[in-house]
Amino acid sequence: MRKRTLAALATLALGAGGSLLFASPATAADFDFVDTPDPAPTSIDGSTVSRAIEVSGVASTIADVVITLDFHKVDGSCDAPGQGAAYSDEIGFSLASPAGTVVPLVLTYPDQPSYPDWQARPDRTQVTLSDSAATPLGAYPETGVFLPAQALSAFAGEDANGTWTLNVTDSVGADPLCYYGATLTISDEATPPGPNPPAPNPPAPTPPARSPPHSPAQSATKRNRIRLCVNAHSPL
Repeated sequence: MRKRTLAALATLALGAGGSLLFASPATAADFDFVDTPDPAPTSIDGSTVSRAIEVSGVASTIADVVITLDFHKVDGSCDAPGQGAAYSDEIGFSLASPAGTVVPLVLTYPDQPSYPDWQARPDRTQVTLSDSAATPLGAYPETGVFLPAQALSAFAGEDANGTWTLNVTDSVGADPLCYYGATLTISDEATPPGPNPPAPNPPAPTPPARSPPHSPAQSATKRNRIRLCVNAHSPL
């Protein structure tokens, strides 16, 4: 999990007794969930294989989804690739959320394929699909960051926790799609925590200690001194 701190909330609230409440910064996080077949790769030829990706621990609703696909489309077999055309137009991927929303990631033949260059012989490829990418998918698979066939923002606002399904398709037999795995990255919405507890009020100042009261004997002595002082200043 990678935490991201958003702009701090510029909010100050006055609590009871003149204490200040400081709002904590809102935080969001990126969560990575990895699917790795065992053994790898899985050979998919003329069929669709569904891969379950279990997601848990995402505290808030979905803000963004990014997925990285690791695959190799080959002539021949995954163990012994040939030198002929790989038919990249047969590659297809789609992603389904626990809520049932399905987003096509890579379109396959016979629809308008995302990778139309069927004659190419691409290398093993790690393709990251993100709505923030600047480049659409090219004529054949290349490693890099690209736009998906449809926007992943369709998942925004959903609960991420549960079973996601990655559907991996090779639409025509004889030239397999070798699937090595995927990483699903989910960014959740920022959830500001509650305000910090108010600072305690400063203690009230302690009043100075009073002198102890005079005893009767001390009071009589004080009165005698006053009388002597008055008599000393009286005219004879």
